Amino acid sequence: MVTAKIKVMKNDNEFINCRTLLDSCSTTNLITERLATVLGLHRKKFLASIGGLHNLLTKTQQIVTTTIKSRINDEKRKLTFLIIPSISETVPGQPLDRDKIRKPNHLKLADPDFFCPAPIDMLIGTGTTIGLLGTDKMRLSPKDQPELYLLRTSLGWVIGGGAPTSNPKQNHSCHVTTTKASEFELARFWEIEEPVSTTVPTDTETIAEQHYKNHVTRNSTGRYIVTLPFNNNIGRLGESRSRAYNRWKSCERNLKLNPELAQQYNGVLQEYIDLGHMEEVSPSSLVDYGYYLPHHAVFKEGSLTTKVRVVFDGSAKTHTGISLNETLYVGPTIQDDIFALLIRFRIHYFVVTADIEKMYRQVLVRPEDRKYQRILWRNDDGPVRTFRLNTVTFGLSAAPYLAIRSIHQLVEDDGHLYPIGVQALKNDCYVDDLISGADTRQGAIAIQQEAERLVQGEASSFVNGPPMILYCFKKLHPMISIAIYYWETPRH
Repeated sequence: MVTAKIKVMKNDNEFINCRTLLDSCSTTNLITERLATVLGLHRKKFLASIGGLHNLLTKTQQIVTTTIKSRINDEKRKLTFLIIPSISETVPGQPLDRDKIRKPNHLKLADPDFFCPAPIDMLIGTGTTIGLLGTDKMRLSPKDQPELYLLRTSLGWVIGGGAPTSNPKQNHSCHVTTTKASEFELARFWEIEEPVSTTVPTDTETIAEQHYKNHVTRNSTGRYIVTLPFNNNIGRLGESRSRAYNRWKSCERNLKLNPELAQQYNGVLQEYIDLGHMEEVSPSSLVDYGYYLPHHAVFKEGSLTTKVRVVFDGSAKTHTGISLNETLYVGPTIQDDIFALLIRFRIHYFVVTADIEKMYRQVLVRPEDRKYQRILWRNDDGPVRTFRLNTVTFGLSAAPYLAIRSIHQLVEDDGHLYPIGVQALKNDCYVDDLISGADTRQGAIAIQQEAERLVQGEASSFVNGPPMILYCFKKLHPMISIAIYYWETPRH
């Protein structure tokens, strides 16, 4: 086996030494769990089977990306590795007779200790191995003995082939890796995404989660109150009212050209006021530093519910070039991706579908942070007035996390009262859509009833008061609040 000693980059950009195999038969690069832990690299989820001789399989669930470089020259490469528990036994399997291997003294070996048995930390697959090989080679063994060659590589000279030993070993090993075509695509090494959840959260995701836990509260009705998770850019946020005003004037001119659209647009914002989701800001409060959200209309002709939506732009730049969204931690993804949800959905005999009405607007933002959610608006010929949004606002980068995390918080706080409904809310929601099911009609009805009771605030601590949180499932069936359909496709 061909070995080399190289340097590999840690998460702090420092390099440490490791020992690697150069394997021209492996279709993938491998790294041991031990070395991946020492390097402290960010891991991504990647499920694959690694095949060997006699159809033996090793499962891997994570990948890492790092940089390797030569110990003796400037050769450097950025590679992606599958993480596995171990790669091989010690290599070589027993000490080699170094005195019988003659090589020119001036050549620098990639692994000066190639003849000593030692652990393997890393395996570099065929693509990179072939790219590292040079054209120069030299036979070191006589013609009547097993072939042993000295090869030039970008990492230094390496020795491979049948090496002389004093005690021939009876056990032999061969290292071959492959992956099934259905489980592996080379592009996934570079384009892999993690929309559901990350196995190892990033630093910013950890900060956002801790910020939520430290600051989330509930008012007397049980409704959740969250804080905006600001990062260090908040001090760079500049003046925004003038740009928001210009955007509003442009929006207003367009609305005047379409009276029907204007009526619906103003109706949406008036509903914000009627529901307490928005309120006018007194002139005395405007001295406070804040942020003005530009807004405009989006018209959806085919929508069965709201044809006109008001869209708020948290990415609008202030005069310093910084937007509100650039001052917020986005937060981790804490829901399964839509593909996984749909696959689970198809296994049920009876299915349950529902929609959480005005999901973002069911979660309050604490009063101190509402100055960053100001808008300019008027629905008559009077002066342009300033309002502030009191709830989590679609258009802010942190909004999806804050809203979805509040559902999970509801599950943590009151889910023990509704064990069936809580599983559906936590595992079968994609943003504000619930798609779940059961093997029996009674099981599906139980999911519907418990989920509805949980989100409508029928927990014991609030049973005699207002709803805990004003989520409302839309009436999709004349008999019950959540439609229950029979899934006619037989389950195999």
